[in-house]
Amino acid sequence: MATPFLLAFLAGALALHAAAIGLQLPGAIPAGRSAPRWTCALAGAVSLVPLAIALSLAKASAIDILVLAAGFLLGSGAAFLSSSLRPLDPDRPFLPGESARWASRAIAIEREPDAGAVLLTGPHPSGLFVVICHGGGNDRLYGLWRLLPELLERGCSVLTAHLAGHGRGGSDLFSLDASRRRIDELIACARAQPGCRSVVLLGQSMGAVLSLDAAARGVAVDGVIAVSPLTELRLGASTGAELGAFAHRSIYLALRHGTLPRLLPAAGSFKRAAFPVRVGAETTYVEEFALVVRQADLVRRLAASARFPRLLLVLGEQDAIAPASQGLAIHQAIPGRSQLLLIPGAYHLDVLLRADVVSQIAGWLATIA
Repeated sequence: MATPFLLAFLAGALALHAAAIGLQLPGAIPAGRSAPRWTCALAGAVSLVPLAIALSLAKASAIDILVLAAGFLLGSGAAFLSSSLRPLDPDRPFLPGESARWASRAIAIEREPDAGAVLLTGPHPSGLFVVICHGGGNDRLYGLWRLLPELLERGCSVLTAHLAGHGRGGSDLFSLDASRRRIDELIACARAQPGCRSVVLLGQSMGAVLSLDAAARGVAVDGVIAVSPLTELRLGASTGAELGAFAHRSIYLALRHGTLPRLLPAAGSFKRAAFPVRVGAETTYVEEFALVVRQADLVRRLAASARFPRLLLVLGEQDAIAPASQGLAIHQAIPGRSQLLLIPGAYHLDVLLRADVVSQIAGWLATIA
């Protein structure tokens, strides 16, 4: 008979395996999310054949096998009876026609055919429109899975689109001028929507740079939220510190929204087909990002601006890509004209996945007249 420790370990492993099968988590079974659950269960059972062979070779007793079977059945029951299953594609709930909780429709921007704009409206729209400027190398919905429901349920309407040079199927190139044109068109589109009374720009990382650039240009918006803005882009070995984000609960809670392969950000050539960045042949996208940050010259231009909209700076204290010191330099350059939200322990990867952060952002938006 197997030792109690080994028996408990194997029973727990079987329970987790069975739960993964019931929840249709990739990696546990060779079947896709669209496959019927009985197919998933069958595939999972087949994958247990090596364990059965190992048990037979170890001459496990009938009691051992019954305990292990109980663990498998317990895990299966918990997964199949769960009432909180969520789609494994994180973007799906926000695509046109996919959600019953809010309205979602594609918006054609005539002068920006590659924008791929989507307008999301919650059950009780307040007339406040939030225009999203996503991070460089991502797309219109990546990383917004916790933020968007919070904003929509609180009455905000959200217009999100690909930055210039981003998004599959496009042909435009990323540059500061192209990004400015797209943001201006998106703001004009939001202003033109029925019932619109206020427009706020919300940008993250490169999107935060472009949002602050719009404020420095005097673009007519009622507020700007800059999450993890940069004043200089320097990617190196220090960015490996971002792995610290995986010690936080917020990262693992994101698995409710999608599979791990879908949730991981693009980096270098990894996932670049899913998140393309188009730049000129004579440069790389990282070089172009760094150039745009330098061209924006945010600290000097914001300090020289006589007036600009209400501004919220959201900084992750442990951010290794857009260090908090860079956002603090912006805050200090415009004393008394921006509100600072410095998040202890937050990294670049997880700042918008944290419930406390999105709640504070939504609370700040509620103060916009």
